[in-house]
Amino acid sequence: MDKEGSNINKKYPPRISNRVINHKYIAYTFDVLVKGTILPFDCYIKRYNDFVIIIEAGTFMSEELLEKLHNNKYIYFLKSNFEKINQYQLEHEIVSLTDTALDALGTSEEQL
Repeated sequence: MDKEGSNINKKYPPRISNRVINHKYIAYTFDVLVKGTILPFDCYIKRYNDFVIIIEAGTFMSEELLEKLHNNKYIYFLKSNFEKINQYQLEHEIVSLTDTALDALGTSEEQL
């Protein structure tokens, strides 16, 4: 029991959550990256409870690099780079990044 005669703190210790919610990133599958292109934006992967830059803007996308990236389920982009991502999509005739992101998340636009 504590000073007030209650043992509630011993009975119910505070719960610690390791869940990280970060609304700055968008998850995509790797099919949005095109071999032989130079990326105009940074790409990230999720490591533990944080996001780590794995490809810097200006990097040439070689076949070897793409193969290494497929070890991760998703790749993440900053939402602030959405216009650059859309331009990359148009230049390389990629299927809608929005559709790819929604598929990766297992949802649809109607559910958002």
